[in-house]
Amino acid sequence: MTHNHQADFDKYGCGSRCLIKLAELHQKPITKAQFCQRFESLFPQSKTFGGTVTSTLTDIARKLELCIQADTMVSKCLIKQLRAEDGFSGALMITERQRMKDGSLPMVHHCRLLLRFDELGRWLFWHPEPNGTAIDPYPLTELEIDEQVPHFLVLYSIEFQS
Repeated sequence: MTHNHQADFDKYGCGSRCLIKLAELHQKPITKAQFCQRFESLFPQSKTFGGTVTSTLTDIARKLELCIQADTMVSKCLIKQLRAEDGFSGALMITERQRMKDGSLPMVHHCRLLLRFDELGRWLFWHPEPNGTAIDPYPLTELEIDEQVPHFLVLYSIEFQS
């Protein structure tokens, strides 16, 4: 991976970085370099290396054995009901907007990994920053989540019959 690819991956690969973190949480660690080498062909845009769409994140999660199937949903109520013992493996919150330090809400496609809920009812996320670091935990209220126009990629470790 070139230096430019690494910087682009940190800046645009928030969904990819969330899957790397989820793999670590599932005791299936993969380094950023290993991830990039394995999935480089899925990032055709060299200027946004690591950035991808929800369906590709699902394919990568399957290849990392983080899920058998996945679904997208917008209902926060349904997300709150998901439990590991029911086959829930993880959830990525993919947003269209992000509150900036000045209070504005510009279009910013971003991805965070849901970790848990705290005693105050806040959602706690692993939040990848564009400089390669992450904020853990990153708390958001439901109102703050709604402002960001999110959808959730929900990963399941078991297959559901319809």
